[in-house]
Amino acid sequence: EEKLSLLPDDDFIPSLHHRSWIIQIPHLKQHRRNVLEQLLSVFDQENITSNDHILNIREEDVPADCRPIVRRLQQAAESPKMQDDLEMEDIYIEEFRSKERETLKALEEKEKALEEKEKALEVKDKTIEEQGKVIEDKDKALEEQSKALEEQSKTLEEQNKTLEAKEKEIEELKRRLNKE
Repeated sequence: EEKLSLLPDDDFIPSLHHRSWIIQIPHLKQHRRNVLEQLLSVFDQENITSNDHILNIREEDVPADCRPIVRRLQQAAESPKMQDDLEMEDIYIEEFRSKERETLKALEEKEKALEEKEKALEVKDKTIEEQGKVIEDKDKALEEQSKALEEQSKTLEEQNKTLEAKEKEIEELKRRLNKE
């Protein structure tokens, strides 16, 4: 029993809860070993005609046992109701794809807008950070000025005390001189 290992990378097959056989018709090609595989070759998409709904199949290419099935499929394809249904299906599929494209475009635009907002927020954050640093620097400068003013104030106080002491000395000297 030969197995084809080229299964699609999607969650469909692992999600099946029943025993199943997955047949990938494009991989059958010339390996059609039995009647079933020969019948399945009827659905090979390489046989598509200019009408996407019709496959170019010759009855003589199919085993005799399968020819009634091919004839029934041909009758269905020729049915006006089936053709109308297929046209409607095409319209629905195109509308769906159009909506999907619009949705994807809207999502892309929203993603771009979000990215732009994120960039703007980053710029604002940097600006706030820079402003914070400027404020910190100003606070440090004010602190230094405050310390310098305190030191000047202390120096002035000391000078005032010294002046007062000198004035007292001068007054004392004046008194002494006046007494003599």
